[in-house]
Amino acid sequence: MGITNDSTEPNDYAVAKALNESVGSIFSIISFFQLIGPCKEFNPEELNRTYLFLVNELEILYDRNPKLTDIQPEPIWRKFEIIRDKIYKVQKYLEENSNHDHMMRLDKLRILSEQEEPNFTPKQKKYVDEAKALLGKYMAMVVEEIDKTNANNPQEEKETDPRDLRVWCISEYAVDYKLDGTILINNIMKLKKIHAGSTAERLLEQAAKHPNTLCKPNLGQTARNLSTVISSAGFTPTLRELFFPIVSDDKGFIFRPTLTREQVLRDRIDTFELDKQLYLAGAEIAVRPEEELIALGLAAPDDED
Repeated sequence: MGITNDSTEPNDYAVAKALNESVGSIFSIISFFQLIGPCKEFNPEELNRTYLFLVNELEILYDRNPKLTDIQPEPIWRKFEIIRDKIYKVQKYLEENSNHDHMMRLDKLRILSEQEEPNFTPKQKKYVDEAKALLGKYMAMVVEEIDKTNANNPQEEKETDPRDLRVWCISEYAVDYKLDGTILINNIMKLKKIHAGSTAERLLEQAAKHPNTLCKPNLGQTARNLSTVISSAGFTPTLRELFFPIVSDDKGFIFRPTLTREQVLRDRIDTFELDKQLYLAGAEIAVRPEEELIALGLAAPDDED
């Protein structure tokens, strides 16, 4: 059953995060305007319609909840009442501005509220689903335009790294250990379910209590080393690099429950295959930064002042 407009926190924060992410999907589409703008299927009106409904719901949440209103910087949607006739202007604004800091502060409120999953009204669920459908539709257009460009340039016979053709990315990675023993990556991809009382359960419980610090765990009587215990929980080498960057039987481990794509790039972690698994599982995706797309020839530089 959905919430009513009279409800307040803690559900406000989970819903606000989800609605902001849906608005982010609309902005992701606009970021690719140079590629999909010329397509006859490109319809600013349908983007604007879903955008207006999402922003209206967000305004209701923010206006009734001072903690949301006080988050600085303000969300980008506060800058644009409508987007139908401002696609290019929005695109230019997105090139120089990010919603990341606002979302990080919002996510802190969501986590502290102890209600991390949104309880949508039927309308909110409808608008979130619409935004997801639009993202899928327009990302398909982007891929089609790239394929056409490649087909029209047969003289370029050099072998292309498939990594250089991927126009989307995962902007944040997160692992969550549930009370029932389930381990979720980005709240969508399940690892193994941990049995109560197991060595892996003891390790993960202690990891969750000491994030981002060197922790020497107390695992009781076990002949297995830390690396084996972590692997037994379903953490592949890539997932271990992400969430357990340091593992030492002598010193302990560092567990980081979340990290951004910027951190992943800085640590030189290859997430190509993991990103595909997350995408197929239904994880949220974002458009790769424009400078990357330009460098790879997937977008044209803007020469206008």
